[in-house]
Amino acid sequence: MKIGKALFTGSFFYRNDLARRILLVPNLGNALISRLALNQATGVLSVVITPIGDAIGYRRLMLAALTISAVGMLAGGAFPFYGVVLVALFLVGLGKSIFDPALQAYIGKQVPFERREPG
Repeated sequence: MKIGKALFTGSFFYRNDLARRILLVPNLGNALISRLALNQATGVLSVVITPIGDAIGYRRLMLAALTISAVGMLAGGAFPFYGVVLVALFLVGLGKSIFDPALQAYIGKQVPFERREPG
């Protein structure tokens, strides 16, 4: 009986804390729209940044992309404030948008054309 009461009390405080954090965001609808806009911006920036891989090398570009994503994840986890999390999500999206094409180009460079699967 005590365990059930402790679990209920813990979940109540968790929900109360979560509600308090959601109330810190002024307008949740605008927050989601700004997050989606940042996600689209990372896709546009990847078109500009990805050709750098031809100049500096695909492995270096992949390492830079993973570093950008790691910094974003660490910042979002260390400082759970709306503005910081928004920037962190932008960095993670940018890192992924850079990493994926660089990885495909790296694999395409490493695998001979004769060994590739048709289609």
